[in-house]
Amino acid sequence: MTLLGVAAPSAAGASLADRDGDKVFDDLERRLHIDDSEAVAVIVILRAPATAERVHDLAVDAGGFETTARFSIVDGFAARMTRAEVRAISRNATVAHVELDLPVHASNNTAQDSFGVTKARIDGGFDGDADGSAATYSKDDLVAAVVDTGIDAAHQDLDEGKVLTFAYAWRRCNIVGTACVDIPGATARTYLPTSADIGST
Repeated sequence: MTLLGVAAPSAAGASLADRDGDKVFDDLERRLHIDDSEAVAVIVILRAPATAERVHDLAVDAGGFETTARFSIVDGFAARMTRAEVRAISRNATVAHVELDLPVHASNNTAQDSFGVTKARIDGGFDGDADGSAATYSKDDLVAAVVDTGIDAAHQDLDEGKVLTFAYAWRRCNIVGTACVDIPGATARTYLPTSADIGST
C-alpha cells in the first residue's frame, strides 16, 4: 500500500500524477479503461479526516464500494472500486484525489545513499580504517554508535567483527535496531531478516 511518495520524480514516477486535474491519477485511469467493471484496489486521499462516518457516507454516495482500511496518519482510506465508483467519488469536494493502491516492499537498498554512507565510502581513500588493519574492525577505527532498541549482532550485515561492543541482550522490536545499524555497517547487497527477526513484535 502506498501512502506517500518521497522519492525524487522519475520517468517511472511520472505516471503517479493527475495531469488532467480530474482528481484521478493517470495510471489509475489507464487501468480502469481496460475493464470498467473490474473492482480495483485504490487509495482515496481526503481533505478531512477519514472518520468511519465520512467514509461510510462516501461509499453510499458513490455506489457502495468495499472499504479495506482507514488511515489515521494521512486523511484517507483504501478501498476496491469500479470505474463508475472512482468517477463518482472523485466528484465529491471532500476528496483530494484517488490513486492506485500499488504494492511496496521495505528494503534497505537506498538507505546508505540517503544518509551519505555510500559517498563516505567512495570519497578519496576513506574507508574507516584508522588502525592500519583494513581487514578487521577495532575501537581505533572510525566507528558509529547506534542507540536503539537493540541489534542482532549475528545478522549477516553485521559480520566480520563490525559490532565492537554490545553489553546487553537485544530484544526483538520490528527489527528496527538491526535495520538502523545496517545503514552505516552493511556490506550485503540486500537485507535478509534472520530467523530471530521473523515474527518480531
